[in-house]
Amino acid sequence: MKFRRNGAILGLSLEPDEVKICSLRRQGKGIEASKPVSAPLSALAFKNDPVNTGTVLRHHLKAAGIRPGRCVVCIPLTWAFTAAVDLPELTVADLQGFVELEAERRFPLSATELQVTVVHPHVEQGARRGLLVGVPTQFVSSVEAALKAARLQPVAITLAISALADDASITDGVLLQLGKGYVDLAVVGEGGLLAIRNLVWSESTSEAANLPDVREIARQLRISLAQATPERRGLLKSAVLYGVEDWPPALRHRLSESLSTLGIAVTAGSLSSVSTPVQTAPALHAAAARALLGFPLSVNVLPKRKSRFHASARLSSGGIRRAIIGAVAAVILIIGAFWWQGQRLASLDATWAAIGPRVTAVKDLQDRVRKYRTWYDEAVPSLSIPKCIATAFPEDGTVWVKTLNVKDGVNVTCTGSARSRSEWMQVMDKLGKSGELDDLQVVQTRGDTPFGFALTFRWKRRE
Repeated sequence: MKFRRNGAILGLSLEPDEVKICSLRRQGKGIEASKPVSAPLSALAFKNDPVNTGTVLRHHLKAAGIRPGRCVVCIPLTWAFTAAVDLPELTVADLQGFVELEAERRFPLSATELQVTVVHPHVEQGARRGLLVGVPTQFVSSVEAALKAARLQPVAITLAISALADDASITDGVLLQLGKGYVDLAVVGEGGLLAIRNLVWSESTSEAANLPDVREIARQLRISLAQATPERRGLLKSAVLYGVEDWPPALRHRLSESLSTLGIAVTAGSLSSVSTPVQTAPALHAAAARALLGFPLSVNVLPKRKSRFHASARLSSGGIRRAIIGAVAAVILIIGAFWWQGQRLASLDATWAAIGPRVTAVKDLQDRVRKYRTWYDEAVPSLSIPKCIATAFPEDGTVWVKTLNVKDGVNVTCTGSARSRSEWMQVMDKLGKSGELDDLQVVQTRGDTPFGFALTFRWKRRE
């Protein structure tokens, strides 16, 4: 959706222990950003007590001299579910149904409990793909309730890292948003957003012990890049860092060194949409600036509102006679509308009397399926196979799996690599002693450092 251009807009970013607020105003052909302010309200407070949180936010805005109005809200990435999906050639109406079906399959909540959107689809290896993003409706409703209490009018509820990806000028690369208590990642390619994920999130940043571990960030980044195709991984050689002022210099230096070991060059990010220098919260400024300029955001989970039509009638100066004619016509129309409504309701009652028992039976069946689905779903027990393999593998990453294929629920083929043969033999010994698989065979081994392997086994079914 495109936003209506206006002279000013507020941006709010829900952080682990504060709300960052910026005010943007159009200045000629550019945008002027005021000095950002913050309020001591956590993102968790917006979920747990939205009305009181919104009231406190209104008082902070008043104290800072900020007038309520239109706003864009950046919610934490940890609130969202994401999944890459293949998109068939469908009409807009059919695509909506397909998206809801994919959300049911991939996310732990039903489509009715989520605000689901599809980020700009892109083409990869001849297939049209898109990024499915879902945010629980309860979270969105809580944010709306808080904004209503703060007397703010939301035009978009988005994710900060996706707004940075919309603003970024790179066509292939990695975006890292560094904040107090969190690190968000976005992979950009083919002119669109390929993947987003949260690497670190802490509900409190009051202690130094909550500073992120750069080695864990590098490991998570390596896992994210491994999900891309080999051709795509060859293009992702640069990382743009935003929000580096929230981190100590020594921590930023260690992060750059860790990423350089992955062959990724690190640069500091800047915004192309704001003419004045941005000191803090670049993602928040990017989201607010796009809304102010009338550009769409790739992720917007704000529910669509029905249009309201306001009709008014005014008597002309033709005199009482026209007024009487108009009044009589209005009475006739009202009587006719009530008569038609009665006929329509009678018809609907008759239709419901015919189909009511079947609808009730189907609803009862759906309620029972929803109630007992967890106990009879066979998808969750199948996770015991990768769980067994993950338990046997070392936690330091010296032995890793590349592919895992399960056929007929019992025949398993696994390929991977190890830093050395001795470490791989330790994994084989643990798998053999687990007692949960039969006929463990080594199909192929190759190399030395790293040491490649392929093995097969049969999984013991649990009745």
